[in-house]
Amino acid sequence: MLTPGRRISRAIQSRFVRRLLQANKPDVILVSGSFGKTTTKNFIAHVLSNKFRVRQSEFSLNTEFDLASWVLGIPKSVRLSTLLKNRKELKRIESKKRFAEILVCEGAASVEIGKRKKILRYTTRMLKPRIGVLTEIGPNHMEFFGTVENIAKEKKELITNLSSESFAIMNYDSRYVRNVSHETPARKIFFGFKKQADYSFQNIKVSTDGIKADLDYPKGRRSIVLPQIINRVHLYNILPAIICARIYKMNWEDIDKQLEVLSPVWNRGNLVRGIRDTMFINDSYNANIEAVLAALKTLEEYASERRRVAVLGEMRELGDLAEPHHRKAGQAAAEVADILICVNKDAKIIADEAKKSGMDGSKIFYVEGYKKATKKLKDIMKSQDVILVKGSHGNELWKLVLGLRPEKVGDN
Repeated sequence: MLTPGRRISRAIQSRFVRRLLQANKPDVILVSGSFGKTTTKNFIAHVLSNKFRVRQSEFSLNTEFDLASWVLGIPKSVRLSTLLKNRKELKRIESKKRFAEILVCEGAASVEIGKRKKILRYTTRMLKPRIGVLTEIGPNHMEFFGTVENIAKEKKELITNLSSESFAIMNYDSRYVRNVSHETPARKIFFGFKKQADYSFQNIKVSTDGIKADLDYPKGRRSIVLPQIINRVHLYNILPAIICARIYKMNWEDIDKQLEVLSPVWNRGNLVRGIRDTMFINDSYNANIEAVLAALKTLEEYASERRRVAVLGEMRELGDLAEPHHRKAGQAAAEVADILICVNKDAKIIADEAKKSGMDGSKIFYVEGYKKATKKLKDIMKSQDVILVKGSHGNELWKLVLGLRPEKVGDN
């Protein structure tokens, strides 16, 4: 529950946010979901920036104060009471010529222990998005929510609070998203890999040249080339960007031009050259079971003729799903990886399950911490290896990637 002081501060900030939005009338695209929010937000902003003045949030809007800070364009460390005394700065913020035509942001369903705060409902009602994007609903922050059904109740706040004039862009491949999709009053547009979706990718081919696929859309089919994308999961982030571009009547030539130079956010599936002429697939920002399985699939496809090394950190915040999900990851790793390095406590389950699934035990290693993982990998990596690095953020596995780049180690 908000304290009286916090409630007053929230009301003041809300007033100024509304005033700014009403004065400048930007369109708002709000992205939420259990996974893929940041990458989807970035891809949407990238594609639309070809034709529009776009501003995207640098952080997830986890609180009402995050929302006010971002819309007002001020650091979160600045107190609104201080800003109100600076009329010159207020006029600069409210100047229409400095304001974007489209705001693209990500909204989270913030939680407190034992109590949910309905931040996503507040954010949606405040921003009144023209477009809401629901990327996925799945097991995330399970120690707070308990069940995926509870997560669905929170995430649907985005689409249920849209207007009938808005667009709800939703992942058709997610059964949880489909289950809540009928509750939105907005115009529905579905995306995914299933042919029933309004926009879907078919005939997907992954290689060292990137991804090529056929895009089925309401008026036909066309080929899409993504030279800097190798992870199939990113196609789920790209589809909403394409749909947003079409809503804003961008032509295919301009969309293709933006897709040709589209690249993943750092630590989210980007390629990084390593020592000894190796290549990292750096997907170390976060992890859930579906993302791990997709990352292993990427490793299999991208490195079809090279030795495949998987460095897998534990997946966190899974609650009772931790053991079955780590076992599933171990089974998949056994089918794909030539070498497997498992990092931190629950990843021991991955190692054990990989061995049970038939992987040679001498090719499986378990260590605690990214430093030991770095040392172990450096000892065994060979020229032409392709190395997948995947795990929850707390494993700090991006430090492993940074430490084994040629310019850092001086070893080749």
